[in-house]
Amino acid sequence: MNINSSIKTTIAPQVGECPQRRIDIFCKVIDNYGDAGVCLHLARSLTTLQYQVRLFCDHMEVLSAIATPADWGNEHLQLGPWAEAATYQPAPVVICAFGCALDKALTEVIQQNAAPVCIINLEYLSAENWVEGCHTLTSPVDSTTRYFFFPGFTAKTGGLNVDPRFKAQCQETLSHLRAALALQQSQEPTTQQAPQTITASVRTMTLFGYHNPALLPLLKSLQRDSMPTQITVFTGLALDNLNELLHLQLKEGNTHHEGQVTFTVSNMVDQDRYDQLLLQHDFNLVRGEDSIVRAMHTGHPFLWQIYPQEESAHIIKLQSFLTRMREINLHCQELLAATEPAPEAPNGDSDSKSKQPPQGYIPLTQDEVKAGMAEIEAVMLAYNEAQEWPQDFNCAAFVARTAPLYWNLAAYLCLQPTLAERLDEFIRQQGAL
Repeated sequence: MNINSSIKTTIAPQVGECPQRRIDIFCKVIDNYGDAGVCLHLARSLTTLQYQVRLFCDHMEVLSAIATPADWGNEHLQLGPWAEAATYQPAPVVICAFGCALDKALTEVIQQNAAPVCIINLEYLSAENWVEGCHTLTSPVDSTTRYFFFPGFTAKTGGLNVDPRFKAQCQETLSHLRAALALQQSQEPTTQQAPQTITASVRTMTLFGYHNPALLPLLKSLQRDSMPTQITVFTGLALDNLNELLHLQLKEGNTHHEGQVTFTVSNMVDQDRYDQLLLQHDFNLVRGEDSIVRAMHTGHPFLWQIYPQEESAHIIKLQSFLTRMREINLHCQELLAATEPAPEAPNGDSDSKSKQPPQGYIPLTQDEVKAGMAEIEAVMLAYNEAQEWPQDFNCAAFVARTAPLYWNLAAYLCLQPTLAERLDEFIRQQGAL
């Protein structure tokens, strides 16, 4: 897609659109594709709720790489470079992604707008408990009032950034995975296999990450594995890291074999294609916020390389996510065993949480949940260099013991309100439309 032919220098409200149903999103790219990816997914989801959305991005080449043809043709969505104050006409709602600062001129335009503008600071995803107390709080900034909106896992936060179409695709995948897991659980423990190995002879993985020395011991274990593994690695930081660790010079389109592992290098794909790859592969290695939210809804096992922060602050966030994943899995077992009335979900999250997926959650004992989560935590922390990589790691055994936990997490999340839905509810409550 030619960027210059697809973008209007000035994005004005479209003729005939409803002025009360307009949202502007401002995005400054910091984390490579992650920031733009989150904003594009949110913008797309908001259009399904009948909003006219303008997404302003300071690095259009990044946004163009992940936008789909349907995005460019979406009459409810406009993508363009950072707005110019001289021509900017604010929407009733302005979302500043990840605390990005609007320049003084843009701020003055918003302040001087004839109608009040609701400004929302969209924060980073966090599973930490403290975000519940900060979600939707206000703060005065440059003589304007801003609301803090935190994506999260409970009813006291802002939900997760997925769209209805992707949810439906995940639920279909979950249905197929459920049958494989049922067969797995019927096997004797001594012969138990990972669900994909019951019918497949090759394990498939995606690799999307930052610089990460901890990838090497994982690859070494896969190279020695009895089952072949095919890894799709994406150009950019993930490929740079792989080339450095294995002393290679792979480029887009290359294929390389090492032991039982075959690497295939893919270019950066648009968001729809990446979603399909996550759904189609048996195991996903993901990074940052945008891809982890997608991966955790698919039901496939994943390892998350969280965005590195100073003083290991990211490890605290990772441990909070793992704690939340354990709580959700334990709650799934309560729902499975409960009679009416259903028990309250973690942190009082009880709105529509008595629902179960059509197949029901996978039954596990408390000990199985705790043991499986302990194993996931050990491997996930090692993958983020917070502890040593398990020397006896075997991928098939790991998946066999933990796949039900990943499945239950995904099935639970697919039943929850999304970030766009909770934003819509909040905007209505504020009377901003």
